Amino acid sequence: MSNYQPDDLLKEKNLLDIYSASRGRLSLNRFNNYSTLFIGGLLVAYVSTTSEDSSAIAAKLQHLAELGFSFSAGILGFLIAGFTIFATVSDKELFIQMAKHRHDKSGLNYLKFNFFTLMNVFILYTGFAVACLLVILFGGTSGLIATILKFLSSDTFYPLAKKTATGVGFAGLGTALFYLVMLLQSFIFNIYHIVMTGIAWEIQKLEDNEQE
Repeated sequence: MSNYQPDDLLKEKNLLDIYSASRGRLSLNRFNNYSTLFIGGLLVAYVSTTSEDSSAIAAKLQHLAELGFSFSAGILGFLIAGFTIFATVSDKELFIQMAKHRHDKSGLNYLKFNFFTLMNVFILYTGFAVACLLVILFGGTSGLIATILKFLSSDTFYPLAKKTATGVGFAGLGTALFYLVMLLQSFIFNIYHIVMTGIAWEIQKLEDNEQE
C-alpha cells in the first residue's frame, strides 16, 4: 500500500539526522554484536591483567589509532566510490516504488530503510576515523590527555589514572575496529540484497508486460 509523502525524503539535513532517524529502526546483526562483545571482553581482560606499564599500552594505542585511521579512510574511499556508482546506475523507477511503500517493522519507507542501512556504515566509519585522529593528535605519552590527567591527579594516583585511561582507550578502540570489520560483511550483503531486489523487479515488469 502506497503512503508516500514527498517531504519525507528530504527531512534529514545531515548525517546526524540520518543516524538519529535510523536508531532503533534498523535490524541488528546478532553475529556481529556477539562476536564484538566477545572480542571486547578479551581486550578488557587483557588490559586489566597485563603487567605492561601505561607507556607500553599508550604506544600500542597510538599504533592501533594509526592503523584504524588508515583502514577506515581507505575503506571509506572504496565505499563512497562504490555507493556513488550504485546509486547512479540503479533503476530510478525501482527507487520510486520503494519510496511509496512502508517497511512495517521500521516505519520507514523501503527506500530509506535500505539506504539508511548503507549510510549507517558510512557514519560509523567516519566517526571511527575521527576518534582515531583525536587519539593520534592528543593521546601520546606526553599529549593533551596525559597532561590533563597529570593536572587532575596527584603524583600517587597519576600512574593508575594513566594506565586506566590508556587501557580503556585501547580496549574501546580495538573493539570498535573489530566491529567495523564485521560490519563490512553486512554492508556487502545489503548491497547484494538491493541488487537482487532490482533484478526481481525487472523480471516482474517483464512478466507483467507479457501478460498485457
